Amino acid sequence: MSGKVGSITTGIIADGLVFNMDAANRASYPKTGTTATDTVNNNVGTLNGTTFISTTGSGIFDFDGADDYINCGNDSSLEITGNFTISAWVNLRNFTNSYNRLIGKANTANNRCNYGIGFYGYKPGIIANESGTWLVFPSGYNSTALSIGVWSHIIGVYDGTNVLFYINGSLDTTSSASGFNIATAASATSGQNLYIGATTAGAENFHGDIGPIHIYNHALSANEVLHNYNALKDRFN
Repeated sequence: MSGKVGSITTGIIADGLVFNMDAANRASYPKTGTTATDTVNNNVGTLNGTTFISTTGSGIFDFDGADDYINCGNDSSLEITGNFTISAWVNLRNFTNSYNRLIGKANTANNRCNYGIGFYGYKPGIIANESGTWLVFPSGYNSTALSIGVWSHIIGVYDGTNVLFYINGSLDTTSSASGFNIATAASATSGQNLYIGATTAGAENFHGDIGPIHIYNHALSANEVLHNYNALKDRFN
């Protein structure tokens, strides 16, 4: 993927990419201000307390675990009705709450979630809800816990049948996605905003640093996941 003028070219897979927010990409965030831009569909995210740090990977966003988040709005490009992939580079600090939200398009008041990634302890998982019952893949957050203070690349892939979760380019868990109808979930959350670093209610606040976040409207293959990991790992390792 080639970036706009002044941006960092990452070389990630471009096919199906619908959201790309990267603090190191000057077309996404110009090192200052309270707005960050998704460089694919020009969705504007409003920073609420979130701070920019330039010393890691030429730019990351820092979340204090108390009240920081980025509100990215509810443009139609953020509504996904089929397969999807969510990826992010994260560096965790101590969580004060059991549940923490990395990203999500949800309506917690009406108990619905189109898609998201959350943590229980330090274990990441895909979050979904289309019928009033919260679902996590892998079930029970049965993924490998991430190390505190270490950059990790996490990718959740929903292929319509299963959720595959990758950590640092390698498959960590596979679980059945039975019981989830994403089209129904998308309809229930079409008017809801995409949040980074918290739920829609500002709860479950993420504590740590976040690098590039990418959302695709299809399921990346294992080779594509590894490609994206390799494209950015030198910035964080």
